[in-house]
Amino acid sequence: MTKQKKGNYTFCMIAISLSVFLMFFLQTFLLVDGTNVFMAHFTNWAATQVSLPITIGGYIAIVTTFLIGSWLIRHKGRGMMLALILITGLATIALASSESSYPLYFAAMVIINITAAAMLVLGTAVITNWFSQTRGRVLGFVTIGAPFSTAVCVPVIQRLLMSGIAFKTIFTVFGIAILAFGVLAFLTVPYVPEDVGLHADNAETAPEKTTETGATANWSLKELIKCKEAWFVMLGFGLMMLVSNCVMPLLFPHFMEIGVDPNTVLNLMTISAIVGIPLSYAWGWLDDKIGTKKSCYTLGIGFLLMSIAMVLAKNGNIVIVAMAVIGIAAVIGGAPNLNPSMIVNVFGASEYLNVNRYMNIGQNILRLLALVMMSSIRDLTGSYIPGYVVCVILSVVALLCFVGIRKRYSEEAN
Repeated sequence: MTKQKKGNYTFCMIAISLSVFLMFFLQTFLLVDGTNVFMAHFTNWAATQVSLPITIGGYIAIVTTFLIGSWLIRHKGRGMMLALILITGLATIALASSESSYPLYFAAMVIINITAAAMLVLGTAVITNWFSQTRGRVLGFVTIGAPFSTAVCVPVIQRLLMSGIAFKTIFTVFGIAILAFGVLAFLTVPYVPEDVGLHADNAETAPEKTTETGATANWSLKELIKCKEAWFVMLGFGLMMLVSNCVMPLLFPHFMEIGVDPNTVLNLMTISAIVGIPLSYAWGWLDDKIGTKKSCYTLGIGFLLMSIAMVLAKNGNIVIVAMAVIGIAAVIGGAPNLNPSMIVNVFGASEYLNVNRYMNIGQNILRLLALVMMSSIRDLTGSYIPGYVVCVILSVVALLCFVGIRKRYSEEAN
């Protein structure tokens, strides 16, 4: 292996890892952690008005991510990556100017939902194209973008707003930064290693490919519907996404409601996010070391313990509250990391885009039920606590789904 070839691979690995890291950061910042900011800031609108475009955009994104995933099976996605990031940046700038215009806020949030979801599909596809033996660790790094967002978004943005810095200024600067990121990613991230004369994992020879992108579509929707492993993967991670969305966007208002001091909540969220940064990588390391299935068992147990802690925190006991928030840090980064790994593990890397486009439909339908479910339960009972009891049950079902995955249809490692 020449020094130049090794250097080119190292440069591409760093560029890809940082770019997909930022994609996870953007998606979490704008659509998960951002909900805490928007709910607290847009007080001139009802809470249902603030959340409505996020929900509607999420359902539209189910269709658009399926279409984009289908397109990526036969086409390279570098140009699409540029377009998605630039549109996200422009929509963020529009969001910054939406304080006095609900239609502008509505349109911006719908667009951001669509583009951010598509970015993650494309970003994880790039990783499956480039990495096999180290895929878990690379995914472990890029998913750190999610807890890093939590460390920045709610605590920092809320404090900036409280100090008098305008919402418009903060999000305009952020939107411009996204535009710059899009250009840099386009210039530095090849979609497949063969585009720059390399092979996956920097191997000397390339695996045989049946298409230009290396992606295949051997599994039809009809076959996946008949495959119990497909159902278990979809339900296992879909239920985890649902539980995550029951917890993360409502963390601040829930703990405020049970009597925890706002500054304490913000400090705990910051600590949680900082702890979550190395733990996100730890999930990838665990994936590579003990295998994807065992890692998923561990993740399922973690979600169960986190949900139990959210129920026990009902009296505002600071020790239990801290346990719940740190538990969130321990598990949230695992689902986006292990989901693509499990799909590759069961169906093969070449089938990732094909199978994932169908998985996304079911998983996102479940994910988008979270705010509706929690809001309805709170309206009926006056508390979010019964909703977290439901999360305990859902976490048990998710764990049983992983236990039910017995058969593999690929020779991928792990």
